[in-house]
Amino acid sequence: MTLQHKPIGILARGALGFSFNGQKLDISGDEAYTPGEQRFTLGAFTFQEVPLSYAMRLQFGVRLDFQNSRALRNEVFPDVDLQRNSFNYSGSIGLNIRPMEGMEIGGQLARSHRNPLVEELFADGTHLGAGVYEMGNPNLKDEIGHGADLFVNYKKDNFEIEVTGFVNEFSNYIIFQPTGLVHEPSGYSVFTYMEGEAVLFGSEISLGWEIAKGLRFQSGTDWVRGIRKIGGAPNENLPFIPPFRFNNELEYDFTRGWIGANFMAVSRQGKVAPEEETTDGYTLLNLQAGVRMSGAGRHVVILKVQNALDTKYRDHLSRIEDRNFVMPGRNFNLAYRWFF
Repeated sequence: MTLQHKPIGILARGALGFSFNGQKLDISGDEAYTPGEQRFTLGAFTFQEVPLSYAMRLQFGVRLDFQNSRALRNEVFPDVDLQRNSFNYSGSIGLNIRPMEGMEIGGQLARSHRNPLVEELFADGTHLGAGVYEMGNPNLKDEIGHGADLFVNYKKDNFEIEVTGFVNEFSNYIIFQPTGLVHEPSGYSVFTYMEGEAVLFGSEISLGWEIAKGLRFQSGTDWVRGIRKIGGAPNENLPFIPPFRFNNELEYDFTRGWIGANFMAVSRQGKVAPEEETTDGYTLLNLQAGVRMSGAGRHVVILKVQNALDTKYRDHLSRIEDRNFVMPGRNFNLAYRWFF
C-alpha cells in the first residue's frame, strides 16, 4: 500500500507506504537440494523531496523491514531446525542540480540490505538445472552495502546523453564461490555460499538521437568490476560479474508499423574468480518489424529474429548446466497483440 501526500511545509509531494509478504515454499522429492521455507516480511517506507531552489532539490528515502524465516523439513532434510529473525533498514539521500537548461547533475549516498535466500542458507545437494553441487551456509549474515552514485544528463532538441558511475562496498557480500572440487557421486563441480568484504564499481553511458522524423538511434555501454577484499592477501575477482557491453539500436517508425535492428558487442571476461572459467567475447544481431493493423494500434503483428547471424557464444552470467554449451542460436518469433 502506497499513500501519496500533498506538499507539507518544506516537503514537496511525497509518499508513505507499508508492505506485507508471506510465503510458504514446500520442497519434496529425492532430488531436493534445500529444505522448504516459511517467510514473513513486514515493511514500512517513505520517499520525500525538498525543493531547495528552482534549480536544486534534495531527495531522501527510508525503509524499515522485519523478517521471520523458518526452514521446513522434508525427506532429504528431516532434521533441519533453524529459525531466524532480522530487523534492518535501508535508505538513501541525494541531491539533484540543474546548472543550465537541459542539463541535470545528481548524486546520492545509499545503504542497502538483503536477506539471504533459502538456497544460500540451506542448500546441500545437486542443482540439476545448473549442473553444480551447491553448499549453503546457515551462518550467513544479512548482506549490507553502502554506496554512492553520480550522474550527468544533458538534453537538447532531439539529442540526449547520460553518464553515470557508482561504487558499492559490502562488509558481508554473499558470494557464490566455485571451490575447484568435484562431487564424485554426481560428477558436478562444488560451489559454496560464503560471505566476505567486497567492492563493486562501474559506469554506464547512454545516448539517444532522433536522426529524422520517426528514425531514432540509441546506444549505450555498461561496465562493472567486482573485487573481493582479503586482508593481508591480494584481492580476488568476484564470480559472475558481467563483461563490458556495447549496445546499439536503430528503429524507424512510419506510423502504420516499424522496423529496427539491434547490435550488441560483448567483450571477453578474463577477470574471473579463482576456479571460475573465462568466456570469450561475441556479437549479436537482432532484427524486428511490426505492423499496426488498425489506426488506433489495437491490433499489432510483430516479427522478431533473434541472433540473426546464428552466433555461437557463452553468456558469462548463465548458470545453465555446463556453461561451455552454446546459448540459443537463430530464433524466429511471430506475435500478435490485441490491446483492449
